Amino acid sequence: MRAQGFTTTPTGKKWSPMAARVSGGAAGSPKVKVKTDAVDDWPIIGFGGSVPEMPGWTMGNLSLSEEQRQPFFDMYFGDDGARYNFLRLCIHTTFDDYTFADVPGDFNLEHFDYNVTGDRENYKFQTVKKVQEMVPDLTIIGSAWSPPSWMKLGNHSMNGSPNPCLKRDPRYHEVWAKYLVTWVDAYERLGVPIWAITQQNEPQNYFTQNWATCVFEPEAQLAFIRDHLGPAMKAANKSTKLFFNDDDKNFLPDVAKLILEDEVAAGYVHGAGIHWYLHDQYQALQEYKEKYLSKYSLMTTEAATTIEPDFNTPWERALRFPHSVIVDFVHGGSRAFVDYSMLGGAGGNENVYVLDNGTFGARETYYTFGQVTRYMKKGSYVLSSVEVPNPGKAPDGVHPAGLEAMATINPERTEVVILVVRDEESEATDSTFEIDVQLGNGQHVTVTLDDVENRSVSTVVVTGKF
Repeated sequence: MRAQGFTTTPTGKKWSPMAARVSGGAAGSPKVKVKTDAVDDWPIIGFGGSVPEMPGWTMGNLSLSEEQRQPFFDMYFGDDGARYNFLRLCIHTTFDDYTFADVPGDFNLEHFDYNVTGDRENYKFQTVKKVQEMVPDLTIIGSAWSPPSWMKLGNHSMNGSPNPCLKRDPRYHEVWAKYLVTWVDAYERLGVPIWAITQQNEPQNYFTQNWATCVFEPEAQLAFIRDHLGPAMKAANKSTKLFFNDDDKNFLPDVAKLILEDEVAAGYVHGAGIHWYLHDQYQALQEYKEKYLSKYSLMTTEAATTIEPDFNTPWERALRFPHSVIVDFVHGGSRAFVDYSMLGGAGGNENVYVLDNGTFGARETYYTFGQVTRYMKKGSYVLSSVEVPNPGKAPDGVHPAGLEAMATINPERTEVVILVVRDEESEATDSTFEIDVQLGNGQHVTVTLDDVENRSVSTVVVTGKF
């Protein structure tokens, strides 16, 4: 067996190689214990970012040439970059702007724009096509922020939402469901397969008026999926999957109970989506995992690095990404994790940004999230028995424990990847960091990392036969 280590630290290391070695026998003083024969059921779907209209607008407004744009794609999707393989694509726009069905009362969608013109004008469609070229096994999920205004109660602007969002006449519920299915069809006609859609982005966002929203109370989510969207997707005979919630984790228990315990609605959905804005929510995640994960999957569909009082330094925001992956994957069973906007749309704190000269820079969050996305591969499985014997300070529901870890194994059982987040109260570097890897049949090996800095994110890739 052999091991390769990589680390990102507050002292400036970025995906830097670190000394790692494998020796026979159990670790004498293990900081992390991993069992390779305890494997979760759901494979990892992928890691990636969202494509609302902002990346297209940003690059389009700068009038960058294709050559000048290429570093953006290389940073996120290239082998020397973050190696993203997942996109969340907003259905039309996230603001009060264009849609693909702007003719009021067009209940048959006879005027639907199958050319998705608005997505072409802001470079969003071209962004997706470029990523397709770079990532042959790309996975795409679509999410809608708002229907066209003519479908909303009182012809409300796409920005903000009445409650309920849709007009009460069932025809508007039917046409909105038909619109979502037609959007999938339009993109597929253009050579872009859509793996899944969500019922609605943040259906319980009752507050904002600054961007497009559409409020669905939990009972309304159930009714729309059961009576309209689910049947429309089934009638279209699409393989596209349907996810519910697509909102903060605190809403998950009540919405999951309604939808997954309704026999008809549950038959239409593949799983749930969650956002990270109200932090860890361990109890909500654990409840979903225990009650529903055996049949319905979970994915983290949105995480934006905005400035918040709980994360008031760049490095605190940087640690949040790997910490949240561990929380959602280990405690909830999530199998995908998506940064909100790859360029623009996160309050000036996007992982990649544009400099005044038209080149691109990267924040600390780009590198800490990359400690996950570069090494934990699509199709691998999370190991369900990863123990940290002495985690130090306890997690507080917002920030990491003193020491956290998760691990994955590939289907061929030839590669184990172990992610470690160290956020201890001591600032000292851990000169000898031992990981005990149990192979089964009483056999162990020890993986030793040298000089693991505090507040660092480290990843070790162990290859062999497990």
